[in-house]
Amino acid sequence: MAGSKNHQWRCQGCGIPLARDNRAGLCSPCGRREALASGAPAKPDGFWQCAALQDALAARHFGQVLYAYRHEHRPVLTQARIGRWLGLTQGQVSRLERAAQPTHDLNKLDQWARVLHIPQHCLWFQLSPQSDRADAQPRTAASLGYQSETGDEDVLRRQLLRAAKVGAASVGGSTFGWFNAQSPPPSHSRAVGMTDVQIVREMTQTFRRLDHRFGGGHARSAVTNYLASDVLPLLRADRCRSDVRRELSAAVAELGQLAGWMAYDVGDTSSGCRHLWQAMRLCQDLGDDALAGEMLAGMSHVASRRSAPSRWFGCLRTT
Repeated sequence: MAGSKNHQWRCQGCGIPLARDNRAGLCSPCGRREALASGAPAKPDGFWQCAALQDALAARHFGQVLYAYRHEHRPVLTQARIGRWLGLTQGQVSRLERAAQPTHDLNKLDQWARVLHIPQHCLWFQLSPQSDRADAQPRTAASLGYQSETGDEDVLRRQLLRAAKVGAASVGGSTFGWFNAQSPPPSHSRAVGMTDVQIVREMTQTFRRLDHRFGGGHARSAVTNYLASDVLPLLRADRCRSDVRRELSAAVAELGQLAGWMAYDVGDTSSGCRHLWQAMRLCQDLGDDALAGEMLAGMSHVASRRSAPSRWFGCLRTT
């Protein structure tokens, strides 16, 4: 009987013990890997004939297509789920939907349309010839054109190596996360630009792929150090245009959200709640209610898994 109970409360993916209130049968990393692996379902022709999708397709605005696509499902699909299918973050999906000008990059449009199985006769552009086998392959940020769109691969590689090299010293030490106000950042002599924002986003994608493949414990120290040593100085820089600062804050919030989930996955709830809280405050400062909602949903999820949610939320009041 005891052996049966032990088996019942172990992750079906990796076999680690689960909390007794975990009814999903998967730990957090395995659950996210499963969500990432599951792609968009093929839809019947009638689905694409609904008025909202027809209007969005006629407008030739893929962000509007995403919005209409999500809202034709019951329940409505979240931006985070669509983002997993497309290899984007929730924030990037939100910005695509809100953009005044549509995306004209045919490579991305081609990939996104294939991921969602949009029929050729509904599209305003010609799909590139690809075999069914190639079309069935899972998409990643790299395959969708986000791996090298800044043209700064060397900078990205140097930052990743530096973060990995000294990251272990930052967890448990005096620089306990990027939210530690007692760690003054080095001065930024140059102006912060959109290249810096893109690098932060690509680093987030890199860390997220490591998390999905190996679990949060493998990259957590590198993420924490990268936030403290590279990202926080960007946020505090004086020479930064308002539009760049807005995009940077959104990118940092998404990285902070990832850091929070990594901390939670390895049992460091206190650090995780601080990461998510700081990320949510950045979103609130931006007025990005959708992204702030993602952070709040994450904190609610963690609280619901704790034996004493009131004690968990108590750490938020100390930040």
